[in-house]
Amino acid sequence: MTEKEICAKLYEFIKEGEALRLSGGVNPHPGNTLAHMLSAVGWVHEDLRQALMVASPSYGAEQRARILREKVGADDEAEMSEVRQS
Repeated sequence: MTEKEICAKLYEFIKEGEALRLSGGVNPHPGNTLAHMLSAVGWVHEDLRQALMVASPSYGAEQRARILREKVGADDEAEMSEVRQS
């Protein structure tokens, strides 16, 4: 396994934790393991991002636009500016 592949796998655990935070899931990995720790890091990262979205309206609008862009693949800047304004 190359370093790049290892990093990608570790990042998957973090993204998994973020998704678990959004869905209300629990960490599926045994305690005191690297997978458990990285999943927990992802959980906390998403928790902090959610708090920042509430605390900072401009950041919240930016994140909502990013999420929409990822979901629908919207690349049109005019379309995204409408989302930012709402």
